Order: sequence, then structure tokens, then C-alpha cells
Amino acid sequence: MKRLFWGAMYVLAAVMVVLTVYLYVLPEGEIILGDEKIEQNTEQRPVPTVKVGGVEVEVGETELSALLNAGFQLKYEDQNGNFVALKTDEMADAAMQYSLVLVKGDDYVASIKYSNANAYSIPISSCKIDALTFNTEAQGYGKTEVQLSGVDMTNGLTMGEVPDKFKDYTKASGDTEEYSKTVLTDKQFVVAYVRVSDLQSGKVGEFGVVNYQPTDEGTGGGRSAASSAEESNGNH
Repeated sequence: MKRLFWGAMYVLAAVMVVLTVYLYVLPEGEIILGDEKIEQNTEQRPVPTVKVGGVEVEVGETELSALLNAGFQLKYEDQNGNFVALKTDEMADAAMQYSLVLVKGDDYVASIKYSNANAYSIPISSCKIDALTFNTEAQGYGKTEVQLSGVDMTNGLTMGEVPDKFKDYTKASGDTEEYSKTVLTDKQFVVAYVRVSDLQSGKVGEFGVVNYQPTDEGTGGGRSAASSAEESNGNH
């Protein structure tokens, strides 16, 4: 009886060891493997970039100085509807996002958002670019070379060309024809998109890349171009 009892206990102990390995060790290995797969997927899906006038921009990472040093300017619309150049030697307030217009010479290039995520003021040129969005129907568009994810957008595209040129973009559901790509990293939540024109049937009317912030709404919260810029100019 004693031998039978201890034999049963040994079998029970062996079963408990197997269960422990199955319940704790294997899941941990699967989790680790899962993380590696996520990291590999992140590497396989690089953050979409925009190249503007030869300057490559990765939203959430590239500083505004990259564009300013290449001759681009920032402008905002005042209360009278006039576009006024922003003084780029000003300071950006702490924890603030700004929305303005990017120009080259007198020509429109894009709408731009940039931010200072620090708890203290920094030079505007040191702010990170959060978004670049382009309107192909805006006056002046097309005079500066623009690429989205390596695709030349300078002279426009038809929506029929988008699936072949943006193979890793997904067609969105809804009434508005749109293709987009979303990439999540440990620092960024980036959405690149290509959207049909409201004015020209079958043509790309808008495209861009946005790094969404926690307080963003739509294409990214932030202060209006006029209020942010005028307050900045008034306070310094």
C-alpha cells in the first residue's frame, strides 16, 4: 500500500510539473515570441514619409528646422484674410501644437502642424513636425516637388492609379473614396492617406501624413493658425 501510495504521489507531482510548464512557461514564451513578431511587423511596415522639395519628413520625428533651413516659410492667415509670415526666431510655448501654412517663395506647399511636447519653451525651429497635408487644388500646388511614400505626387494622380502605386495602403469604407496606411510605434501613431477630390471626379484631391496626438481630433487638434501665431507674435 505504501509503495502504491508513493507511486501515485510521484505521478501526481509529475502531472503538476507538466501543468506548471504548460500554464506559465509556455505562455511566457508565446508572449515573448509575440513581441518579436510585433517588432518584426513594425520593421516591415516603416513609418510613411513625405519628401518636400528634397527634404524628407517623418512626422513625429523630424524637426521644423529641416524645412526652414531649406528655404521654406511658415505663414498664418490674420483676421483680415492676409497671409503673414511667422517670425521663426520666436519661441514655441510649452506643451503646445500649432497649425499654419507651409510656403516656398509665394507659393502654397502644404498645411503643417508642429508641436513642442516639452514642459518648457523651445525655439520654433526645434519643434517636431506633426502633420503635412496637401491640397492638390490649392493655388500654387505643384510648383514644389512632393513625394508620399516614395510616389511622386507633384503633378497629381487619378484615384485609379492609387492601388498600384500605394500597394500597402488599404481602401477605407465610407462614402468618400480614400486609401490609408496606419503605423503604430512606441512613439508615434501615424496615418498616411490619399483622398479623392471633391471638385474633380476621379482625381486625388488631398493627401498627407499625420502623427496623431492624445488630444487630437480629426486630423489633429492644435491651435488655429491665426490665434496661435498672433498670440505668439504678441507675447514675444
